[in-house]
Amino acid sequence: MPRREPAEVSGWGASGLSVVDLHRWPRTGTLRPYLRLSLAALRFERCIVLGADVLDGYYGTRVTARLVTIATLAERVGLPTTVSGFSVSDRITADAARHLRTIPSSIRLWARDPAAVKRARDLGLQGVRLCADSAFLMEPARQPLRAPIRSQAHDAPLRIGVNANAIVGRWIGMESADEFVRVLAASILRLDERGVYSWQLLPHDFRSDDSDDACLERLFALLPPHVRARTRTTRPTSAMHAKAICSELDFVVTGRMHLAIASLGTGTPAACMDYQGKVAGLLDRMELRDLLIDARTTRDPTALSDRIADLINRRAELGSRIETALPGMRDSALNPYRSSP
Repeated sequence: MPRREPAEVSGWGASGLSVVDLHRWPRTGTLRPYLRLSLAALRFERCIVLGADVLDGYYGTRVTARLVTIATLAERVGLPTTVSGFSVSDRITADAARHLRTIPSSIRLWARDPAAVKRARDLGLQGVRLCADSAFLMEPARQPLRAPIRSQAHDAPLRIGVNANAIVGRWIGMESADEFVRVLAASILRLDERGVYSWQLLPHDFRSDDSDDACLERLFALLPPHVRARTRTTRPTSAMHAKAICSELDFVVTGRMHLAIASLGTGTPAACMDYQGKVAGLLDRMELRDLLIDARTTRDPTALSDRIADLINRRAELGSRIETALPGMRDSALNPYRSSP
């Protein structure tokens, strides 16, 4: 999502929660965070650190160090502290592992899939518990979307959402984001030869030169005119907006785990290209491993289009299995927030 100027602490909501934004938190090499947290301990009952995708160091160990330091300081000043819903990549950096091993055993750790639990325990972290990603608790936006999305479908029986993520290409050894985009475009063309679809290009991250936006612009440029005529791009204004869009689609193909969660959370099947070992853990947890697209398949337009076509044909069965799995995932996502400190 587009970065907004962060407020340091949000207002109190009806839930009794207040959100602290780390973008304006003092540097952790000084006394200021300790003093700030000491004051916070006077008005907060507990501290919950959202570990999510950033705790394992893939996006830089500086963020890992800051989260670990703040969680540790919060515990030391008397705030019962929880680290909620984090992943551990199958290629965790040595620096990130070193920082994670300094987490005090008194801090409650909740990993969001069984693979992450095992990897965390293998690192020597104690008392790691299993939860589900907090994104399963998010409600879709309420702005009207049905007419705009469905209006493209007058001559197309199925609406297919497509996300392109340069991280996937890098993770599976492609030389560039362009190579990944070319494979995805060729796969769409092969799929389109089998039946008439409408294509919804759906960016979910906008933070770099190789953002989803940039990848999808290149993808659109590679499509022939007759496919472009049935293709549109909608830039979500929020994660809730993205979830609302997914609810209007028949199927989603994505390289973003949180877009997959948004789609699955509405009952829309999502074929997920694996990276960092995170998507596999999510789908294993939901007993939906057949929605995983492995690296070998992702590299081959023929194999990729065949795999997606098979999953689209099975969307009713997959949707039923998703609906069966969702109550357990939502319940598990609540565990870090309702457990006693």
